[in-house]
Amino acid sequence: MHGLLDHVRALAQPRLKRLNVALDRSIQPDDLAVLGNRLAMEQVLGNLIGNSLDAFEAADRCGWIHIDARRAADPGQVTLTIRDNAGGFSPERLARPFMPLDTTRAQGMGLGLVITRRLLQRQGGDISVGNHARGGAEITVRIPSAEASQ
Repeated sequence: MHGLLDHVRALAQPRLKRLNVALDRSIQPDDLAVLGNRLAMEQVLGNLIGNSLDAFEAADRCGWIHIDARRAADPGQVTLTIRDNAGGFSPERLARPFMPLDTTRAQGMGLGLVITRRLLQRQGGDISVGNHARGGAEITVRIPSAEASQ
């Protein structure tokens, strides 16, 4: 997980800096690993961080993104939780988060979450979206653990 998150952070770093958004993470245990295609996981995390940055930009605000990676209650799964404080999803958006071509952004195509979900499902994972009490989005990704293959 460390290498994957380091790479995705490096790709997002110019935009994080320009928007004054801090990206931090916690990984438990330290050697946590997932199964799946690395490029697909980079795309998933890149899309989710990009969506968060789009929300910060649209709201013209700075803030934080936190990624928490840990073993799930199911021993064969890893849970990644991505939270931000960019304002969260509207009730309308939460009602249909994976509807293709449904976007709130002027430049958006409405395919980011759809593609992200399909990439995860092809790897045996899934995604859910919601809001958290601190004023932002909360995305939960479940993906098979590398321990599941041992």
